Amino acid sequence: PTGIGVTISSSGNIDAIGIVTTTGLNVAAHIRHTGDTDTKISFDTNIIHFDTANEERLRIDANGVVCISHSIEVKMLQLDLTQ
Repeated sequence: PTGIGVTISSSGNIDAIGIVTTTGLNVAAHIRHTGDTDTKISFDTNIIHFDTANEERLRIDANGVVCISHSIEVKMLQLDLTQ
Protein backbone atom coordinates (compact mmCIF):
# COMPACT_ATOMS: atom_id res chain seq x y z
CA PRO A 1 0.00 0.00 0.00
CA THR A 2 1.02 3.60 -0.58
CA GLY A 3 2.58 5.45 2.37
CA ILE A 4 3.66 2.35 4.28
CA GLY A 5 7.25 1.16 4.41
CA VAL A 6 10.41 0.60 6.39
CA THR A 7 13.91 1.59 5.29
CA ILE A 8 17.13 0.64 7.07
CA SER A 9 20.17 2.70 6.06
CA SER A 10 23.75 1.43 5.93
CA SER A 11 24.43 3.30 9.21
CA GLY A 12 21.59 1.43 10.93
CA ASN A 13 18.98 4.21 10.96
CA ILE A 14 15.42 2.92 10.62
CA ASP A 15 12.78 5.05 8.89
CA ALA A 16 9.20 3.84 9.11
CA ILE A 17 6.04 5.28 7.58
CA GLY A 18 2.68 4.26 9.00
CA ILE A 19 1.85 2.67 12.34
CA VAL A 20 4.70 0.83 14.07
CA THR A 21 3.72 -1.67 16.77
CA THR A 22 6.29 -3.06 19.20
CA THR A 23 6.37 -4.70 22.60
CA GLY A 24 9.10 -2.28 23.73
CA LEU A 25 11.25 0.58 22.55
CA ASN A 26 14.68 1.15 24.08
CA VAL A 27 16.23 4.59 23.63
CA ALA A 28 19.79 5.41 24.66
CA ALA A 29 19.36 9.13 25.34
CA HIS A 30 16.85 11.13 23.26
CA ILE A 31 13.66 11.09 21.26
CA ARG A 32 14.09 14.02 18.88
CA HIS A 33 11.62 15.55 16.46
CA THR A 34 12.91 15.20 12.89
CA GLY A 35 11.62 18.52 11.59
CA ASP A 36 12.41 20.45 14.78
CA THR A 37 15.66 19.10 16.18
CA ASP A 38 15.75 21.40 19.22
CA THR A 39 12.59 19.72 20.56
CA LYS A 40 13.25 16.43 22.38
CA ILE A 41 12.57 14.11 25.28
CA SER A 42 15.79 13.07 27.06
CA PHE A 43 16.50 10.32 29.55
CA ASP A 44 19.14 10.50 32.29
CA THR A 45 19.44 8.12 35.23
CA ASN A 46 15.94 8.23 36.74
CA ILE A 47 15.18 11.67 35.23
CA ILE A 48 13.06 12.55 32.19
CA HIS A 49 13.62 15.95 30.52
CA PHE A 50 11.25 17.65 28.06
CA ASP A 51 12.94 20.34 25.94
CA THR A 52 11.69 22.90 23.44
CA ALA A 53 13.87 25.48 21.63
CA ASN A 54 16.90 23.74 23.23
CA GLU A 55 15.68 24.70 26.72
CA GLU A 56 14.47 22.29 29.38
CA ARG A 57 10.82 23.11 30.06
CA LEU A 58 9.81 20.19 32.27
CA ARG A 59 11.67 17.62 34.37
CA ILE A 60 10.41 14.63 36.36
CA ASP A 61 12.90 13.07 38.76
CA ALA A 62 13.05 9.70 40.51
CA ASN A 63 11.13 11.03 43.53
CA GLY A 64 8.25 12.19 41.35
CA VAL A 65 9.22 15.83 41.73
CA VAL A 66 8.12 17.89 38.74
CA CYS A 67 10.21 20.95 37.83
CA ILE A 68 8.75 23.39 35.35
CA SER A 69 11.21 25.72 33.57
CA HIS A 70 13.82 25.12 36.34
CA SER A 71 12.23 27.81 38.50
CA ILE A 72 9.17 26.09 39.94
CA GLU A 73 9.48 22.83 41.87
CA VAL A 74 6.18 21.08 42.44
CA LYS A 75 6.14 18.30 45.05
CA MET A 76 2.65 17.17 44.07
CA LEU A 77 0.97 18.30 40.88
CA GLN A 78 -2.80 18.29 40.95
CA LEU A 79 -4.96 19.57 38.12
CA ASP A 80 -8.62 20.49 38.47
CA LEU A 81 -10.21 20.08 35.07
CA THR A 82 -13.76 20.86 36.17
CA GLN A 83 -15.36 24.07 34.98
